[in-house]
Amino acid sequence: MLQAKPQRGEVVAVGNDLAAVKVMPGDLVLFARHTGTELRLDGDDYLILDTAGLLAVITTRAAKTA
Repeated sequence: MLQAKPQRGEVVAVGNDLAAVKVMPGDLVLFARHTGTELRLDGDDYLILDTAGLLAVITTRAAKTA
């Protein structure tokens, strides 16, 4: 059985449960293709994910500024 390839995106906001979340706005992350809730707001597409839907952090905001 073939599995869907992971998708990637940039974190634009993080909820207030910071103890469970290890990402910050600006981080680039991988997530499974059919996870989360899609949302269109002011013509932009967003995906709302639970932390369990994150597969990996590719780059962090700190690495981008260094």
